[in-house]
Amino acid sequence: MNSSIRAGLSRVLPPTEGLTDTQGRRLATSYYPAPGAWLNVLISHGYAEHRGWWHHVAAALQSEGINVLTFDHFCHGASDGPRGDVADYGLLTGGLRLALEAGLLPRAAGLPIVLLGHSNGGLASLLALGAIHQHLAGLVLCSPLLGVPWATAAAGWPVARLLALRNPGRLWPIEHRPWRLTHNRAIWDEYREDPLRIHHISARFFLGMIEQSRAAAREASCQGLPLLLLSAGEDVVVSVAAMGRWFERAQSADKQRIDYPHARHELFNESNWTLVLGDVTNWLTSRFRPQP
Repeated sequence: MNSSIRAGLSRVLPPTEGLTDTQGRRLATSYYPAPGAWLNVLISHGYAEHRGWWHHVAAALQSEGINVLTFDHFCHGASDGPRGDVADYGLLTGGLRLALEAGLLPRAAGLPIVLLGHSNGGLASLLALGAIHQHLAGLVLCSPLLGVPWATAAAGWPVARLLALRNPGRLWPIEHRPWRLTHNRAIWDEYREDPLRIHHISARFFLGMIEQSRAAAREASCQGLPLLLLSAGEDVVVSVAAMGRWFERAQSADKQRIDYPHARHELFNESNWTLVLGDVTNWLTSRFRPQP
């Protein structure tokens, strides 16, 4: 793994190629082609962030011979839609399908595609699997949203329900607490200052997160794909217990879970993110890299 590529230096948005869905909405994407590539990876980012927060991951995978496509979910980053207000999860799953099926990743070369989904992007990946699993060779989930901690649901649900009755799209602020996401103090200011990060959420988006995460947890399906689940022992953003129950029930002949006991939610922006990415690269290599 190329350790010279570090998180926290900057949140760059590499050259953007825009895709347009059938409703005329623009999806911002960035493609990282690797010379002599042996695999394609599509990255589905989490809530509040954008593809710039995955630049260091994409560049590191690219250096290992992997083509990577990142994109901003609708209502995030530079893609169309009101930031922080997703009225229907179909918008997120539709954008993911658009990124996957648009042809930016070179499937014609016979290269397999692995989907890497983080947090809410992991939830969107699971919700889309029924329609896209035939295009995929594997699934990597990092801290997927399969439930929220009890305290978060208890505090947020009544407020969101009340707001949704009056104005479902009304936004309320999210307190800036980057230390809940990562131990990496060097990038805490970036969480606060990044102008493309979302610092608020609508009532219907919050309620949708809870409802859709519960639905995905009940179904517990990875469509039989090879599965790698990454979890953080100090995660207070998503329910680690719900994640574990889902993993035990997910039907796959090839599934593995790696837990990082002293890490927080943003595993790929943690102080030891190169260790995490090294584990992912080893998993990908052992399954998809052709033998010489």
